[in-house]
Amino acid sequence: MNATTKAALIAAAFMLGGCTSGLLQTARTTPKDHVDVTLGQGFLYNEMVADRGIALPNLPPQLMVRVGVHERVDVGVRHILGDGIQLDAKVNLMDPGDKLAVSLSLGVGAAGYLLSFDQEDVVSVTMPLNLIVSYDIDWFTPYLGIGYHTWWHVGYEPPGGVPEGAKLAAREGHGDGMLAIHVGGEIRINKNLAFMLEYGAWASVLDDPGDNFAMTTSHMVFVGLRI
Repeated sequence: MNATTKAALIAAAFMLGGCTSGLLQTARTTPKDHVDVTLGQGFLYNEMVADRGIALPNLPPQLMVRVGVHERVDVGVRHILGDGIQLDAKVNLMDPGDKLAVSLSLGVGAAGYLLSFDQEDVVSVTMPLNLIVSYDIDWFTPYLGIGYHTWWHVGYEPPGGVPEGAKLAAREGHGDGMLAIHVGGEIRINKNLAFMLEYGAWASVLDDPGDNFAMTTSHMVFVGLRI
């Protein structure tokens, strides 16, 4: 893929809406000075589907760009929650020549407007930490990701407003914590093209009542292409 085409795909990543929740990557890092673009589409199911049916946040696109900066390190950028950006760095703890790869990634991201909130002046900040393990088997690489994602929501108001005389709970500061598990596989078509399939589950394990918002358990399936 030429540089112009990849640049166009990068630009498209920040114009599409939806909530991006897939991992869609193995533990192996992008080779040094190489750029990978991952495009995917997912379906997300949680308890809100029963209440409102299928909506845009239940059909999250996956658009991610990763750049190799070292034989064991790459950096990535993806869009989140419609208008947000998330950055991360991933480090492979194993020798790059090994079939087994074990990596740690740490990121930070922010979004100024959440489609599902339908409120203005809402800012959400996230800090995801992921452990990813994968093993190369010829043209196929299965992978497992286990992560802890912290979310801080600022400016969100309770639906219907605050009743007169009511006192809201104080913010505790630790944010809302989500345990994320992703199981997937990468099928390499050639050195520049791979197909990916993934199942993920997010579960709320920590809640800050002072942010007036509670995360919910979600299940998701993603398909994607890495080019």
